[in-house]
Amino acid sequence: MLRTITLIAATIALGLIGCSAAPKPPDLDEDDKRPANTSMAIELQRCQHDLHNTRIQATESQWLSESLATSRQHIQAMQKNLLQLQHAMAGRQSSQQPNGSAEASHSNSLFMLYFDYGSAKVTLSEEAAALIKQAALSAPLIAVRGRTDGHAESSSEAAIAKARAFAVRDLLITAGVEPGRIRASYQAVGDHLADNSNPQGRRLNRRVEIEIYRSSPKLFNATTAPRAPSRETAALQ
Repeated sequence: MLRTITLIAATIALGLIGCSAAPKPPDLDEDDKRPANTSMAIELQRCQHDLHNTRIQATESQWLSESLATSRQHIQAMQKNLLQLQHAMAGRQSSQQPNGSAEASHSNSLFMLYFDYGSAKVTLSEEAAALIKQAALSAPLIAVRGRTDGHAESSSEAAIAKARAFAVRDLLITAGVEPGRIRASYQAVGDHLADNSNPQGRRLNRRVEIEIYRSSPKLFNATTAPRAPSRETAALQ
């Protein structure tokens, strides 16, 4: 009897010891583990980053393209309104001077052509081009002046101002104006038409002025010609 009780107690003790032991951790397959800094993982992260940046750049490019198109349309509308106003003023002067007096015939016309930033490409509507051509073909002299929105004198600003002036000069020559009647000049900085500290003003400063003369400029002597020396003075010299 005592032996049976001892066996039962030993069995219970072994069972309790087995229950209190820590569970064995599960086996892991080390072959499926991949360190986070492997070359493949790094390349994947780089590709994801590049893709994200590309999407951002595409969105910004689309916005800039739309903004540029809107600005170009705005400039064309401004040019059209300015040309219409100049044309109306010329017609009003003609109506006030029905016989084509000297005052009406000698007044000059001034046309403004505006440009995109860093560009020398002339953008004109057909109506504006026709008005300029009509006024220029009969003019004895045409002054073309290239301007920029630059802040400081530099070779790049001078180059863009010159390119704009000569682009308009070439446009006039293509329209049939004799090259000898065109005087093209340019100025790298300064001579701003509007406030150059804001985008609207800079847009107006990137321009070419076309001044069409109705008559050839007259030359006047600002000083009197030096008097010819007398014979006595000439002998002393």
